[in-house]
This record gives sequence, structure tokens and C-alpha cells, in this order.
Amino acid sequence: MPDLTPDTLQDVFSQYMPTTLLPLLRYKGFDNDGNVVNKYYVNNWQPITSNGQVYQAAAFKMSLGSDESDNMPDVTLTFDSGDRQVINELRIFNEAPDVYLSVVVAERPDVVELPEIEFRAKEWTVKDSAVTIQLESEPVLSEPIVGDIVTPNIFPLLWENVTVQGQ
Repeated sequence: MPDLTPDTLQDVFSQYMPTTLLPLLRYKGFDNDGNVVNKYYVNNWQPITSNGQVYQAAAFKMSLGSDESDNMPDVTLTFDSGDRQVINELRIFNEAPDVYLSVVVAERPDVVELPEIEFRAKEWTVKDSAVTIQLESEPVLSEPIVGDIVTPNIFPLLWENVTVQGQ
């Protein structure tokens, strides 16, 4: 976990938090022509500029799903579809975009309190009341373990008490 700045730590542990934490979203994907497209959103009622990049105002919320031992935790991102701009911008992507989440303090938008966390859009649904996007982090639990990597020459202590029968 990255360290928060001293000002933010003081705000977090104070009785009344005088500052506002703003989640920033960055979508990175490819359009139908193969060009890289980045879209930037902030969960705020007005756009902000953070580190020279303008983030468009959008109403969204992120929620973590159940944490099961055999699966990576699900993350759900929900946009209020009262803003048709989000729906139109999602439609330009040729495939599921990468989604990056970071957090800044509204009063200090150039200081990133939580650096970007990368997610992959697994699926999205567009309904009349909301746009819902299921996100996943890198599926490390699905990675195969290649047998050629764990060999007696590379990891001799793993094979110390192993004998092969029938040879």
C-alpha cells in the first residue's frame, strides 16, 4: 500500500475531514481504426485538471464484490446513464478497454494519493438506468505453471527427497 501524504493522513484521522478524495478513471483502448484512445473521468460535478490532464465530470461508483479464495475479487464500476456521453464513448472501443483508477484530493489535484491501479473490463452492460462494467485485475490465478520452469537443476532442494520409480 502506498504511503499517503502527511496532509492527507492528518485529514483521514481527524474528526472532521475538511478535504474531498476524488477517484480518477482513465480508459485506454483501441478504436475501430486501431488507434489508441484514452478517456479521462473524475467522480465530481465539475471537471478537474490533475497533472496537466483534464478529467471530465461523471457520476460513477466502484464497489468491491465478494472475496473468494479461488477467485480474484470482482470490481463493479457503475456510471449513471443520465450522461449519454459515457455510453457513446464506450462504444468507440473495439475491444474491452483497460481501466486505471487513481485517487487525488480535490484541494490538491496534482498530488496523487493512490497511484493508478490497472483493471481490465471483463464485460459491460448498458441499461436505461446505468452503465455497469465488471472489472478484473490481472488473472494471476489462471496462469499455468510451466513444468519446464521447476526443474531439479534450477530448484534442487525441491527435488531432494524425490525418487523416480521404474527407470
